Amino acid sequence: MSLPYVILTILSREPATGYDISKAFSHNVGHFWKASHQQVYRELAKMAKQEWVTSTIHPQIGKPDKKIYTITSLGRTELTGWFNQPTPYTATRDEFSAKLMACTVESADRFIQQLDLLIPEAEALLKHYQQLENQFYRNHHSLDQHAKLEHLILRRNILERSTWIEWASEVKQQLATFSQPEQ
Repeated sequence: MSLPYVILTILSREPATGYDISKAFSHNVGHFWKASHQQVYRELAKMAKQEWVTSTIHPQIGKPDKKIYTITSLGRTELTGWFNQPTPYTATRDEFSAKLMACTVESADRFIQQLDLLIPEAEALLKHYQQLENQFYRNHHSLDQHAKLEHLILRRNILERSTWIEWASEVKQQLATFSQPEQ
């Protein structure tokens, strides 16, 4: 599970509250790693017990106190150890491919209907990613190292989403030529 290491990476840049970390999962980390607010806080609690992070309370007037998390030297060692391990290529478990295979025994019409719903969602997400790219990474030669790396992650998501849309359109065209399976 890489979630704690994503959190450690965020904290390596600067100390942050659980809320700030959750916000990162909604924005700049969210296009490649999903984590709920509850998952982040649960993981922070585990990491504090393991002494990978420490926290300090910052009192606020008229608001709840802020708990600011900081990565510890043990946390940095864990992050480095994780980073240095070879990353296996993730095996694909793709429900779309499984359902496409089932079109040999089920009516392809239902699958086409599912794709008809999902392609516009994918196109909207692709458009959002492209807007992020245009807004934050347009001048990629002048970006600092951190922003260049974020841009590479965003580019991967743009290319994957674009390829999926192209694939889904091709599937629809091909399925439309198939006769219905015998029941």
